[in-house]
Amino acid sequence: MYTFLSLFVGMIIAIMVAINGELTAYYGMFMAAIIIHIVGSLFAYLTMKLTKQNLQLNQRIPLWFYLGGALGVVTTFCNNFAFGKISLTSIIAIGLLGQTLTSLLIDSFGLFGMKKYPFQKYTLIGLSLALLGMIMMLDSSTTSGLLAVLLSFIAGLSIVASRTCNARLADRIGILPSSLVNHLVGLPLCIVLFLALDTSKLSSLVPFTHRPWIYLGGVLGVATVLLFNLLVPKVAALPLTILSFIGQIFTSMVLDLVLLHTYDATTFVASLVIALGIAINMFLTLFLSTKQKN
Repeated sequence: MYTFLSLFVGMIIAIMVAINGELTAYYGMFMAAIIIHIVGSLFAYLTMKLTKQNLQLNQRIPLWFYLGGALGVVTTFCNNFAFGKISLTSIIAIGLLGQTLTSLLIDSFGLFGMKKYPFQKYTLIGLSLALLGMIMMLDSSTTSGLLAVLLSFIAGLSIVASRTCNARLADRIGILPSSLVNHLVGLPLCIVLFLALDTSKLSSLVPFTHRPWIYLGGVLGVATVLLFNLLVPKVAALPLTILSFIGQIFTSMVLDLVLLHTYDATTFVASLVIALGIAINMFLTLFLSTKQKN
């Protein structure tokens, strides 16, 4: 079940990215981020009321547990800055590299207080294939946009750190309340960045669009945080990262094919290589665990 949910959360992320892209094209990067966090906060709050849950913060909770929302904003703006400087496939590949290395460190050393999963030598087989797939997704744009490459890598680091902080907070206050906190923490940061860097848009704010579906990114953001809060304590960071990526990249390609009638053969082949790597690791893990029981 957790394997399917890991793939499913990647599918949701792909749809969310597409919707948020439309919102960003209409409102601009900073205002779109504010709208996404407002919608997410309202949806999480209303869902809590409907399910009769309360937000109860405990002073004994370490402050870094609350950083998930701020790290999510870092992810968004790093990726948005890199967009256009290097190719989208390079952004995805470099971000995945950052996620993979961070996940590997968390699993191996039990960082952030997470369960420790000692590194097994056989995982090098699948990991090597996954790295090969990432390299296949890179192109020549990465040599001329070194800052964008660095920011894409930082975005990958922040994704894993954000979901880990959110999961630790969820363990203390509940899965849904932690999603609300995630959006409430990110919202003021988005507003500050908007006022500091994009004040020219204040006098020319565009009205609401007649495409209400483009405001649903915040709702899907809440769903994503909820699923990660459920999965992070149950699934090791590395397989969760790779599985969610597989769900995201294949769903993105389906959306491109259906909506834009475009198809990237290189990305497809690279994704298959990455999927093969994680499949081999999952098979070896299952085989060896079964052998040990017998």
